Amino acid sequence: MNQEMRQLFGFDIEQVKQLSKDQFRLFMQHKDEFEKEVIKKFPCIVTTVGIAGSKAMAERRFKRVIMDEATMIKEHEAFIASQHAEQIVLVGDQK
Repeated sequence: MNQEMRQLFGFDIEQVKQLSKDQFRLFMQHKDEFEKEVIKKFPCIVTTVGIAGSKAMAERRFKRVIMDEATMIKEHEAFIASQHAEQIVLVGDQK
């Protein structure tokens, strides 16, 4: 793994592993705040259906949510992702 891949929010992964519980909690709080800012800033977010149900996405609304390979998505996953949409577009295999 190269040095760039080892960096995470300005920390080396090995440094993150060495943080105390309080330091790690603070690190995760900063990470969550960073994610929320990124999600608010950009009009198009590409994510998995699992992340669509995360805390970071909870307040975000989109004009359109596109679910690729929709035939593979479980119903509850599709429901969670669809909560963020004004319009839902399903794209799936037509076998």
